[in-house]
Amino acid sequence: MNCSRIGETIRQKKPKPPPQRPVVGDPDKTVFVRNLNYKADEGAIAEFFGECGELLDVRLATKPENGQSRGFCHVAFKTVEGAQAALERNNASFFGRDIAVEMANERKERQPRAPPQGCWFCLSNEKDLHLVASISGECFMSMDKGGLTAEHCQLIPVEHLPSFVSLPQSTAEEIWKYLQALRMYAETKQQKVVVFERHLELRNKGGNHCHMNCIPVDDDRAALAEKIFKQAAKKLDFAWTKIDPPASAAEAQAAIKAIADEGEYYAVHLPCGSILIQTINKGEKHWMQLGREVISHLIKAPERANWQTCMQDEDAETARTAAFTEAFAAFDPMKQ
Repeated sequence: MNCSRIGETIRQKKPKPPPQRPVVGDPDKTVFVRNLNYKADEGAIAEFFGECGELLDVRLATKPENGQSRGFCHVAFKTVEGAQAALERNNASFFGRDIAVEMANERKERQPRAPPQGCWFCLSNEKDLHLVASISGECFMSMDKGGLTAEHCQLIPVEHLPSFVSLPQSTAEEIWKYLQALRMYAETKQQKVVVFERHLELRNKGGNHCHMNCIPVDDDRAALAEKIFKQAAKKLDFAWTKIDPPASAAEAQAAIKAIADEGEYYAVHLPCGSILIQTINKGEKHWMQLGREVISHLIKAPERANWQTCMQDEDAETARTAAFTEAFAAFDPMKQ
């Protein structure tokens, strides 16, 4: 399989879109708004928040390929009082959704130690936003950069939190909804979804930001997922702990925590719903690419184990995201 050819049938070369402009205004007077209805444009947002104080700027994040909203924006005020008044609209209903409003600079302050160039998965750092396929109030779905397959995606909390276990219940439930939707979508293509999460502290990188890799696998190969992960564990001299299929996000969190407590762990969510868990002791060496390496063999594409060899240019990534977004639309929890 030629990594550079993935998604070739869905794209044509287009002029590279210009980068999104920076927000005009003081970060201490700017709020970050998420969970916006996709129909809310900058004019409507300006009218809504203009009631809080005089505005300097409104910048709605949009998809470069078609200008559609990504569901979040920055609103800059002339005064601190205006920004404070806007914060009072946190959880207010706007275009039928309860929006989340917080200070733009507050998001970074919550991270104990920021990575040298910012966390790759924090939306506010605006890295690779063209890969975002869907966003809800507390989490979002993004295509993987250098994916194992064209529809390899990641479920990521908006908040910089280290693991699925550490997520607030409401965030975990949103991620769980996306996961169930992905599973239903995969069924229509005779596929199953295999998910892996690697929770390592990564202190020298500002702390881990939870991201759950979701890979669709053809039914006949997906049936072998548990077997091949157990074979890999045997070669690495460890054994997985298997959790029966949880009925809810809260049940999954409780089951994983009962095994890993607050420590580091590796989790594999199997197509049947069961979860394989391996705890990682502090200082213990761990194969960082375990999940990706194993699944590359599961899908009979070992050449895709290294994500860097599967990277595409931004035009191709944008096209891949657009194709998935369109195909997944009928299952997207944010479009129901």
